[in-house]
Amino acid sequence: MTRRWFARAGAALRLPGLGLALAAALPAAPGPAGAQQVIVVLPPPVGAAPVPGSQRIVLRTVGGDIVIALYPDVAPQTVRQMLLLTQAGVYDTTYFFRAEPQGYYLQLSDARNRLLPLSAAQAALIHPQKAEWGRLRHVRGVVSMGRSPHQPDSALTSFMILRKDAPFLDQPGDTYTIFGRVERGMDVVDALADTKHDADGNPEFRLTILRALAVSPAELAALPLRGVQSIDASLYTAQHPPVIPPSERLDWISAGAFVLIVVLTLAAFIFLRRRPGSRQPHALCLMAMAVAGYMLLVLLTPISWTHAWMGVGLLALTIAIIRLLAFFEG
Repeated sequence: MTRRWFARAGAALRLPGLGLALAAALPAAPGPAGAQQVIVVLPPPVGAAPVPGSQRIVLRTVGGDIVIALYPDVAPQTVRQMLLLTQAGVYDTTYFFRAEPQGYYLQLSDARNRLLPLSAAQAALIHPQKAEWGRLRHVRGVVSMGRSPHQPDSALTSFMILRKDAPFLDQPGDTYTIFGRVERGMDVVDALADTKHDADGNPEFRLTILRALAVSPAELAALPLRGVQSIDASLYTAQHPPVIPPSERLDWISAGAFVLIVVLTLAAFIFLRRRPGSRQPHALCLMAMAVAGYMLLVLLTPISWTHAWMGVGLLALTIAIIRLLAFFEG
């Protein structure tokens, strides 16, 4: 009896090895001659949360920031792919397209439906991911991959954040890959999911992810995380604009280069207009300005979501490009 009690005690403490050691160290309880003692060691509870990895994914949404802890020991390939996609900017300007009507989860759209078109390099990173099923269960806060029904290896970029326990998602042989959990920002998840939506769960507002970041513990500690934000107001401005990591400074350098091209070609155009001769140099200047202006629109549109002045500037740039094209046709 004593041996069995310690075995159960060790299992209850999620230390089955300790239970076995204690049971083996104690003498067997007296019993009928020839009776076989049976010791049953209970395993750890199914769904016990594993230790997360060091890196985090931060979703900077129009409704606030969400920090996701990752489980590389549970779903190593999925975690590796999620970090790769995040670092490449694939999740920037994606959005949560569905709040499950019964309140079970909030689901992110496919990255191919984001505001900005994927670049060729980003699109090349997206491929079906092999399912990685483990002992975890779909409970509140869990993050798992979305996929096509009855096709375990069809997950691409969509994922869902659980708002409450959903055992119906844990069907044997037909479950979903759990790769992390929300560490901070579940109040943001709830606020996003509780926005006004139709009967199918489609939100009235576009619940955009302004930027997704893969960060180390030191970078996370230095990041000014936002709590729940008013979605109406955050469509135009935000108290804490997204922090641009060093890997994305190239965008700013490129934008500066295109601004320089616009300025130089505009000066050349004004100079050439005052001199008689062929209109071909004029046309080349206008073409260069139009192309550089378009590239500026592509690079700076994500920034305009959190900087009102940038949005006004891009609107003026769009009008200027249209006027340039009209002038070229004339």
